[in-house]
Amino acid sequence: MGTVYDGNGQSTGVVRPAQNFLVHWDGDLERELLDGNTITKIGSDKKIKTVMTADGCVSNNSTKSTPCLTADILGDWREEVVLRTSDNKSLRIYCTPSTTTHRITTLMHDTHYS
Repeated sequence: MGTVYDGNGQSTGVVRPAQNFLVHWDGDLERELLDGNTITKIGSDKKIKTVMTADGCVSNNSTKSTPCLTADILGDWREEVVLRTSDNKSLRIYCTPSTTTHRITTLMHDTHYS
């Protein structure tokens, strides 16, 4: 695995979690980690906690664990995750149940995002 370092190159004391993709998910201004069908984040206690698991869904491309799509498709700046069901018969769109007090430009209107 490895260690997570801060912007000054100092160890944070956190063991690096699995990470394939980043996703704006829970309404704070930090991005969460998306790996396979699971979203995790590093808490203030320096432990990795699961925020969401898409039961019955799988990712694509074997070890890369690519979702079908992550994007701000509903337009509130947080991203939705689209995954296929394990039987390949359906697509599911997951969106955060978390509220937020932050109001920023929706990602589809942010030229750095699109």
